[in-house]
Amino acid sequence: MITQEANLSRKISDSENLQLIESSESLYRLVTEIREFALSLRMIPISDLFEKYKRVVRDLSKELNKQVELEIIGGETELDRSVIEKISDPIVHILRNALDHGIETSEERIKKENTQPDN
Repeated sequence: MITQEANLSRKISDSENLQLIESSESLYRLVTEIREFALSLRMIPISDLFEKYKRVVRDLSKELNKQVELEIIGGETELDRSVIEKISDPIVHILRNALDHGIETSEERIKKENTQPDN
């Protein structure tokens, strides 16, 4: 639809018919509005996706016996639905790795504090 409108506009702009040119410009504005509206329908706030991560972190922290607090900022940001679907699993994998390999248990933290020399 956008391509056809662009082709038609190009042909009409070569014309000297003012009424036809005005109609073409009106059609262009309408096509642009429809396209922007269609794109906005695909956009969803990433906070919808973040709720899943809170549950994943809570469950995994219990399973690994690690105290974890997940703070999420920017949930009002919108992304295309297909992008969110594609990044969901990789982000879960990153969170799992962070909890598994990057965070110590409470016991490990206490033990490290006790082995540190006094300053």
